[in-house]
Amino acid sequence: MDNDFYIKEDGTIVRNNYNSGSKPPKKSNRGVWTIVIILIIAAIVGGIVLYQETLYSSSNNSSYKTYQTATVQAYQGLIIRENPNRNSLKLTTAPLNFSLEIIEDNYKQDYIEGNSGYWVKVRYNGIVGYVWGNYLIIK
Repeated sequence: MDNDFYIKEDGTIVRNNYNSGSKPPKKSNRGVWTIVIILIIAAIVGGIVLYQETLYSSSNNSSYKTYQTATVQAYQGLIIRENPNRNSLKLTTAPLNFSLEIIEDNYKQDYIEGNSGYWVKVRYNGIVGYVWGNYLIIK
C-alpha cells in the first residue's frame, strides 16, 4: 500500500486512515491566503502614507509657496517686471485690488526710496514676473 503514512502541518507523522482507492485529506491554504491579503493591505496603506508625505513635503517648503495669492494695494497698479530690480523691463501692470498668484515670496531683499522690502515672483494673466512686495497683501 502506497503512502501509508503522512506528515501533518505540526510535523507529526500519522498513519493514513483511508482506503487504497480514496484520496488523502485536503490541506487548507487558509494561512497562506491570510498572509497574502495582509501583505497586499500593508502595501496599499504604505503607498498611501508615502504619497501623503510627498504631498506634504513638497508643499511645506517655506521659501517656495504655490497657489498662495496676494492682492495689489498700489493705487495706480503694480508693475510686473522681468527681473527682481527696479530697472528691469516692465512686462505689464496689475490693477488695484487684483489678485496675483505668488510663485515665490521673499525672493530678493532690496531697498527702494529708503524702504526695505522683498521682491515677489508672481503670475498674472499667464505672465510670470516680479513685483515689489510692499504693495501686496498676502492672503
